Amino acid sequence: MYPVPQPGPAPQPQGTAGPPISPVQTPAGTGYPVPPPPARPARFGLVALIVVTALLAAALPVTAGLGWSTIGRLRHQVTTRRDTRNTLADQAAAAAAKQRDDFHSAGFDAKLQHIKDLDKAVDQALTDWHNGTIRYGVLAKAVEDCDDAVDDYDRTAAPFPDSLFGGLPQRINLNNPETDCGRAFVNQI
Repeated sequence: MYPVPQPGPAPQPQGTAGPPISPVQTPAGTGYPVPPPPARPARFGLVALIVVTALLAAALPVTAGLGWSTIGRLRHQVTTRRDTRNTLADQAAAAAAKQRDDFHSAGFDAKLQHIKDLDKAVDQALTDWHNGTIRYGVLAKAVEDCDDAVDDYDRTAAPFPDSLFGGLPQRINLNNPETDCGRAFVNQI
């Protein structure tokens, strides 16, 4: 058999670099060293963990309350703004529909045809005046009626956007021989 080692004198620390090392304890007759008992956890770490947990537990309801009140206020603002947007959109749609109805009821195609008819009357009056069959007052009245119709058309058409006119003019072109109210013949007077 093998000899069992016997505990001997404890080794002495050399130098002063650190705390003295305790001798390793061995149970009697086994020859194997017994590990030292586990160190107790530091009380500071445990206390700090408990304090942090308590603070978080106390802060959770406060944070949740503030968060829910903020969310409620934001939802109310979103609802209010959505309602305002919908109201404004409804008003804009109603205004656009009213504008289209007003445009169609203004009868711009009939007004344009009336101006063309008055222009033809002015042209005929100019021809008759040159021939001496009518007086100047009749010619002046024909020109005045045509100019009044052009002014009425332009004034009535002014508030409407270009997109509604389609093939109709937004303003009467006084350089067009069909709607110039006799301006092409002014130099002949």
